[in-house]
Amino acid sequence: MMLKRLLKMVLGLSLLALLSACGEGVAGSQRETRNEQSISDNTQLADGSRGETGKAAQQDTTPRLPLLRDLQIRGETAYALLPEALALVSLADPAKPVLVSRQVVAKTPRRLVLDGPHAFIACDAGGLQVVAVGQPLKLSVVGTYAPQAGSVSAVAVRNGLAVVLIPGTGAAVLDVSDPAQPQELKVVPLKGTLSDVAIGDDRALVLGTELSLISLSKPKEAAVVGTWSLKEALWALAPRDGFTALLGAGGLRLLNLTVPERPQRTAELTLAALDSALTPAPVETAAAGHASGAALINVEEAPAKEPASAASADAAAAPGTSASPATAATPGAAQPAAAADPAKAATPAEAPFAPRLVAAGERLFVLRSETLDAVLVVDTKQLRPAWRLSGAPQPRCLAVAGDLLAVGQFDGELSLWRLGAEAPTRLGSLALANQEPANPPAAATPAPPAPKESVAAMLAAPQPTTARPAGAPRP
Repeated sequence: MMLKRLLKMVLGLSLLALLSACGEGVAGSQRETRNEQSISDNTQLADGSRGETGKAAQQDTTPRLPLLRDLQIRGETAYALLPEALALVSLADPAKPVLVSRQVVAKTPRRLVLDGPHAFIACDAGGLQVVAVGQPLKLSVVGTYAPQAGSVSAVAVRNGLAVVLIPGTGAAVLDVSDPAQPQELKVVPLKGTLSDVAIGDDRALVLGTELSLISLSKPKEAAVVGTWSLKEALWALAPRDGFTALLGAGGLRLLNLTVPERPQRTAELTLAALDSALTPAPVETAAAGHASGAALINVEEAPAKEPASAASADAAAAPGTSASPATAATPGAAQPAAAADPAKAATPAEAPFAPRLVAAGERLFVLRSETLDAVLVVDTKQLRPAWRLSGAPQPRCLAVAGDLLAVGQFDGELSLWRLGAEAPTRLGSLALANQEPANPPAAATPAPPAPKESVAAMLAAPQPTTARPAGAPRP
């Protein structure tokens, strides 16, 4: 009897131990499974998904904006417009440019102009911002202007007046004689797309769907006094003494606007002819003195087709009428930008590109999506292609001062070139992305307080005496 009870106790304890072991095994297995799932949730899988959400990782489709938006040169200083900042670069040695200072501005700055000791910056939704640049190490935003509705896409300044473009509204005329307090004088309604603006002595030119001439003789009564439609996309303008250059889908044109009622088109060069002249047979090596991958081609040294003949001097585009269309592109000719508006041809990953046109002396510099071309103006009646800079990482802006050419690239690099009779020579460059000023202004440290003089020292010091006039009573 006792043996049977002992056997039952042993079997019961064995069964209990077995059940306990099985329970721990199941729990451990569950814990292990949970641990593996946790690792899987926090690990990027090969197919781009995560165990935690089970959803594929989404690609960032936000348009990339250029890291260098606009450029100006004054003396030995380059003014570079970066995302949310204005940077000043010393060009004392163009072979070794140095970042001097930086001033934060509103987001999405677009265009920059200099006037006296101030920089006027069109900051899109941030309006117009005025930066004092008279002291390079002490930059500061001193004035702002925000339109009642809309944003500011471009600005031109002259003689205390500024004209800013407000997409969807028109052009606002501002009194900036006191840059700290810009005053709106008049808003001139304009229709269609607005792309560029320039100011003359008593008038402003606004480029958009058509070219508009605004009289500024009485700024508070500013009004459109003439319009010219070319029935094509117009991108940029560059006024010079004796002519105004226009860049559009049809090509490069020179207009004489001396008599606004009777504008004359004095010269014309289609983009197809420009590309044909500056795209000869492929070359094996880049021109000497240029960055690897860049191709500077001097058309005087390579076979090229003759550019389209200039329009006659009396071929006028009367106000309200359309000018003759550009010559059709030659089939098979190299024409990277002649077929369509570069703004529409931008890749999905990049923000729309705005072509630029700069006039300097007898040269016109034409900047398109992948190329920078130099065109010679011959007596304002003939346009002759000179050279092309290509192969650089997407030039986006440029500035010219004397024989110095500055090119701002999409990746934020500033490259400097020396202009000559033929192709330019590369001097130096500076990567402005994430660059810090070489000599930031040191924080002012307060002077140490003067040591206090002890009472004993004051008593030991000789006391000043005052002469007492004769006969005067003793104090």
